[in-house]
Amino acid sequence: MIGCHLDFFTQTPEWASTKPNGEFWRGFWLKYRITKDLACLDKLAKYHLSNTQRLRFYKQYRQCDRLDSADKKRIRHVVRFFEGRE
Repeated sequence: MIGCHLDFFTQTPEWASTKPNGEFWRGFWLKYRITKDLACLDKLAKYHLSNTQRLRFYKQYRQCDRLDSADKKRIRHVVRFFEGRE
């Protein structure tokens, strides 16, 4: 299985795109919410998991074996999301 099977911006799981009031996040806000959700998970994971385990989680979350340049960019953004705020 090469490549990713879930495109975050077209086939997002409902839980990732629903606002508390039942509406859906769209466009920039959807991308931001996905990044923030992953960053919140990673904030705790970095104290309990190795970098390899964290990367393996992301690849499983994306349902892919290999990362493309967009995945690498997103991972950098997730890791830096809370920089300066911790």
